[in-house]
Amino acid sequence: MTSAEGEIEIVLADSPPCARCGGSTVLAARFPHRWQNGSGQDVHGIREAVLCGVCDQGPPVVNELLALFAGQEQFGPGGLARLGELLDRWLAQAQQVQADEERLDRERLLWVRGEL
Repeated sequence: MTSAEGEIEIVLADSPPCARCGGSTVLAARFPHRWQNGSGQDVHGIREAVLCGVCDQGPPVVNELLALFAGQEQFGPGGLARLGELLDRWLAQAQQVQADEERLDRERLLWVRGEL
C-alpha cells in the first residue's frame, strides 16, 4: 500500500504482540511518520500500529476487520477490494493516534527510579 507520505507495510503473519495487553494481534502496519523536534525541524521516521482483537474492539471499521479475519464474514469475489477499503479506513484512524504524553512521563519517572 502507499500513502501521500510513502509506502505502507501490512504485516499479517508474525505481527508483534499488543503493547497494551500482551496478547496476539491480527495485523500490524508500518507507515512513514514525521514530526517536528524542539528546534522546529521535521524528523522523519516509521510508526507501527497493531490491530488487537481484544483492546481495539468497538469502532465499526475495527469490528468489520476483526470479523473478516475471524472468518465471520465471507471473503468472496470482492474480498480483496473490501479488505483494502477496510485497511484504508483503519489506517486513516491509526495514523491520527497521538502519544499519551502523560503516560510517557509517568513511565519515564518509573524507569528513572528503577521501578519499571
